[in-house]
Amino acid sequence: MAVLTDRFVRQQHIVQRDNMVPVAVIGCGAIGRDVAMKLAAIGQPEIVLCDFDLVEEANVTTQLFLPDDVGHSKVLTVQAGIEEIDFDISVEARNERFKGDRDWPKVVFVCVDSIDVRKFIYEKLKGKFQLLIDARMLAETFRVLVADIRQEGSLDYYERTFFDREDAAEGRCTSEATNYCASGAAMHMVNQYTRWLRGIPVIKDRLEDLLAGVVMYDVEEDD
Repeated sequence: MAVLTDRFVRQQHIVQRDNMVPVAVIGCGAIGRDVAMKLAAIGQPEIVLCDFDLVEEANVTTQLFLPDDVGHSKVLTVQAGIEEIDFDISVEARNERFKGDRDWPKVVFVCVDSIDVRKFIYEKLKGKFQLLIDARMLAETFRVLVADIRQEGSLDYYERTFFDREDAAEGRCTSEATNYCASGAAMHMVNQYTRWLRGIPVIKDRLEDLLAGVVMYDVEEDD
């Protein structure tokens, strides 16, 4: 295996690797898989992956799995991809549904496709996490929400984004999806993590419509 001594030279003043803490990626589909790969690329040393699902044929297009991955565990496939980037990264693959009674890292990326599951995860982890980053996507629109315990009112704002399933836009995140929209959401999620590592206020709510070519809104710390 090649030894890359200068791998991080172009990001060393941007990504604070010395400040990194263990993170969890819950959901390893279109957004979660991309988040995990981006975390590995920036040198994240410890990652917990959680997903119970198998790779389906449609996932090859929207989630950038390979044809040979079809039928295999998503979480184990993502783990293998991370290890191809850097075998020294500590990866714990939890091939199961999210369980609130397990120990979880203080930084959590929520990449699931159900508002009910998001709310369940938040309720189980409230009071335990320091930073929670949640992505929601449909077709060519994504929304990224950040709950940061260091910012006053952040948790209250995040809680107000939950709604009854009947009030949701028709369809789940998986009903209509594009890999480029998922990649945009993943990019923004990892960027919020690197901002947090540097002590820069996170953007707690961003909604972007790629088809319209506009950012619908971008809510910063004290808005």
